[in-house]
Amino acid sequence: MRFIQKGAEPSELIDYKACANDDWKPTYDGLDKKTKTAIQKALVPEQGYLCCYCGGRVGERANDCHIEHLIPQSKDPARALDYDNMLASCQGTDEHMRVPTHCGHARGTKPIKVSPLSPDCATFFTFGSNGKIEPSPDPAKRTAAEETIRRLGLDVPKLRAARRAAIDGALEGLDELSSEVLRAEATTYDVADPTGRLAPFCFAIRDVLMKYA
Repeated sequence: MRFIQKGAEPSELIDYKACANDDWKPTYDGLDKKTKTAIQKALVPEQGYLCCYCGGRVGERANDCHIEHLIPQSKDPARALDYDNMLASCQGTDEHMRVPTHCGHARGTKPIKVSPLSPDCATFFTFGSNGKIEPSPDPAKRTAAEETIRRLGLDVPKLRAARRAAIDGALEGLDELSSEVLRAEATTYDVADPTGRLAPFCFAIRDVLMKYA
């Protein structure tokens, strides 16, 4: 998980909410396709084209992500149209599985204790070179991390394999580099490319590189 700095609310959502009157109140279910698309197009770049939870790539194909409410609509209906409560989550499925297995759809309406909107969210998790995600050894963070991993399905085999592939690619040719160079290389995974895209699973790669350093 990586900290997400929220950006400006898209004008389409602002205009939709501004239409409220005594006879009509805007609702999330009432959003038209154009406005939902505008919301997604705002969410994806501010996340570096990564899923808000697992860090896999989103925003490259039609319907490869959905609008996720950090505080579920059923828990706080008043925040259903709050842009600061919206994130872009991957669909949590692949071509072989129709049932969601991770991230937003796997979570459903269950609360999570580690939020990608918290600046310290990355410190709750640690990663192995095999792609496995584990809770921080810090006793103050461990329980919240364990529950978040479980509810979001962040250690399902599909994600573990994808993280391992990304980590292997990053480590290739780096085994003989000094600790100083490895630390410098790790920091590059906090920087987006010229198109605004971060490397998939960048926070896992950075964590492993820092351990090697």
